[in-house]
Amino acid sequence: FLIRKEREEETFQPNPRYIRCMPQAPRQIKSNHLYEICFRARENLPLPVTNYMKLLISCILARTQRDFKVDICHHLWQGNHPHIVAILKDADQARCFYMELQKKLTDAIKRLLGLEYLNIWAGTPRVIEIPDLESAIKMIAYYYANPAAAHLVESIEQYPGLSSWNDFGANMDKLSAVVVYEYPWIHLPTIPKLPRRSVSETQDRHIVDILLSKNKKMHRLEIKPNAWMHLFNITTDKEVASVNARILARLRHNEKVCQRWRERKGWKVLGGKALYEQPIMAPHTPKKHGRRIFCIAATKQLRIALIKEFKEFCAKCRECYRRWKLGDYLVQWPPGAFLPPLPPLANAVEF
Repeated sequence: FLIRKEREEETFQPNPRYIRCMPQAPRQIKSNHLYEICFRARENLPLPVTNYMKLLISCILARTQRDFKVDICHHLWQGNHPHIVAILKDADQARCFYMELQKKLTDAIKRLLGLEYLNIWAGTPRVIEIPDLESAIKMIAYYYANPAAAHLVESIEQYPGLSSWNDFGANMDKLSAVVVYEYPWIHLPTIPKLPRRSVSETQDRHIVDILLSKNKKMHRLEIKPNAWMHLFNITTDKEVASVNARILARLRHNEKVCQRWRERKGWKVLGGKALYEQPIMAPHTPKKHGRRIFCIAATKQLRIALIKEFKEFCAKCRECYRRWKLGDYLVQWPPGAFLPPLPPLANAVEF
């Protein structure tokens, strides 16, 4: 990542301090905690910033959220991955949210490309707990700085992709702010095959008109940009304004760091026009992923406590699974644990 080697800019680290998650470790989702949800494409850029794609993503979000599985606070979509900051209330509903979102996006892109089979997403989604106020401020600013850090645009205002930036900017001092959208339920047969992978503005508008004209049932999408502050005992609009001012200041700092880096390297941003002209599934090879993480914490003490808590959780899950395989179906799994499949306890024989 472009800022990683900037030792003098210690206040903006694209990969903040993290906790390593062991391979195949169980996943625990805590009720009424703040999380980031992120999933990435194996290769290429399946999510261009065209109007038809922004409409499809918004409609799929609304359809997935028809039963209010999570509370979405912030989101930003780049060419090969989204960042979604949400309050997760129920572990199984949260799992259904990101699974359904991935499935519906894949189905829509298959229709656009005229393909019968398409495997887009790499591995399992990343679900990272954000347990304290300082980490939340840092990470929200980091997400909105992503387009600048990826050399796409100079600032988030210039980014033509889908995000909740305008919702955030319009509600910086309202704790109970809720931005409501109405989007149609897009039925797969109404999604036309693209005339070509890089569409013109006229073709883009025509596809949007088709989608809107053939789908009439609406779903409600709610964005709650400040709802996460309740989790950290922020109760007044004045406090909300102060926290959001810190997020904005950190965001501007991050963007300036990116600008200085480009100046030293002699690089330029891609720009909104070039981004819009990118075709769907444009060639792109992602960088090698770093260590998989499950939590971001601002202090060493909190990280140590979370590591200890997670190790205890994993140990309980291992013991429960051992007893489960022995036939003890009444074993009490720890809260938030996803139960693994139970192996057969006996073989079928021919009588």
